[in-house]
Amino acid sequence: MSSRSTDARGENGRRSVCILVGGLLLAFLAALVSSRAAPSIADPAWKRLTFIDAQHPQAPTSPAGRAAHARVLMLWRADCGPCLIELKHMAALQAAAGPADLIAVALDDPHVAQAKLADLGLRPRRLWYALGSNAVVLNLLGGPPPRLPLSVAVDPRGDICARRTGLLGTDIVRQWVARCSS
Repeated sequence: MSSRSTDARGENGRRSVCILVGGLLLAFLAALVSSRAAPSIADPAWKRLTFIDAQHPQAPTSPAGRAAHARVLMLWRADCGPCLIELKHMAALQAAAGPADLIAVALDDPHVAQAKLADLGLRPRRLWYALGSNAVVLNLLGGPPPRLPLSVAVDPRGDICARRTGLLGTDIVRQWVARCSS
């Protein structure tokens, strides 16, 4: 075998590695940019979702309404173990949210939700109950399954500015409040 063919194969190998590394770098950057972008919810029907505020049950409310501060909605069910773990850390999450509202949104019957909260010894500062079909709420706010635990940040204008499936941490809440308040 000649040294010329060995050099050619070595050069081709280096090019392949460079192309592979470049492709991986581009994929990483694309993922990074897309994870920081606001979620795209094509169906504006999410703005028609209504909830009952446990503090003001006489009038339905909507996360799409204007507010003084950003809001972070934490959707949960009594039979969702990870959701209950997240709820147990609600005080720390609220502290991280600062002036923004952190709202626990129960996807259960109010009596079931209240019983579970009492069992856990929790009293969320803000508690909403979903009106209508939970499947519709999850489809419009959470996208494809799996969806719980699901958190959605809404800016003061009433537009979704962040969404996460999975446990919510204080660092994410701080980032969302900073991004959604500006």
